[in-house]
Amino acid sequence: MSNFWGTFQVDNVYLWSAKLLTKSRLKILYKIIFPCAIPFIIAGIRTGIAVAFIMVFVSELTGASSGLGYRISISHLTYRTDEMMAVLIILGLLGALTDKIFIYLTNKMYPWLKYYSK
Repeated sequence: MSNFWGTFQVDNVYLWSAKLLTKSRLKILYKIIFPCAIPFIIAGIRTGIAVAFIMVFVSELTGASSGLGYRISISHLTYRTDEMMAVLIILGLLGALTDKIFIYLTNKMYPWLKYYSK
């Protein structure tokens, strides 16, 4: 969805200028539309990574025989609150680390998107 909105956020002045300079549709796509949509594409990928991380955890929690979600399920059944909290902290750290790695790679690939570094 963010990719869709990113392509529509391109300023019409850029598109009109490219058409006046008789640029092909492919060049307009690669030189104007895609660079303007990159922040939206990156936001969509970042959201997708977070949702995928949550889905893996939930699937491990409900039906796996190994993994961190399984450990939480077993800890809950055996009243091991300390182990459950430790696994939750590990999951939080893994999520934060994954997000920081994605932000680092984004800043290396697109240095003009520095607002993602916060």
